[in-house]
Amino acid sequence: MGSPSRINDGLRRWQAEWSAGADLAARQAGAVRSSFLAAAALRDHWRAYRDNLNSHEQGVMVVSLLKVLDHLEMATGQKPERAEVDDIFDLLPAVRIAARAAFDRGEIIPAHVTLGELALVSADQTSAAELSAALEHCSAVSAANCGEDLRERLGLFASLGFRAAWIGKAVRILEG
Repeated sequence: MGSPSRINDGLRRWQAEWSAGADLAARQAGAVRSSFLAAAALRDHWRAYRDNLNSHEQGVMVVSLLKVLDHLEMATGQKPERAEVDDIFDLLPAVRIAARAAFDRGEIIPAHVTLGELALVSADQTSAAELSAALEHCSAVSAANCGEDLRERLGLFASLGFRAAWIGKAVRILEG
């Protein structure tokens, strides 16, 4: 089995289940009801990451999906289906180290994408410095005209009300 793409068919099916909701609350409730699709996609990304711990692209997807599912639980009071993965606090530094190693290998834009997304989904939302760092990564991605995948993922997150202020700023940068 190959590595799943950043927005794989499972995530697209999940998004199709809830994206037509009339308002944020309806989208969030629909996302929880159909979270078995997100959990399946999460398991795919988790397996791909475990097969190659240098695959920061897969690792950041695991972190992002875990964070979005946590957000949905907090927003709705309902438990989404979970996938069995390691503790997120173990994943964060591992993904960050893999992305920084990618910089050293010359994989500049993929590393910027990962580090930008990682900061957007996991950093302290009250930290101006962390927001600035996330937006700098997004600026680098935008300048290279490589932001379509990141913009798609961030749009998915924003439509569920996840970190709307930060993600809105990042999307505006990615849209150029």
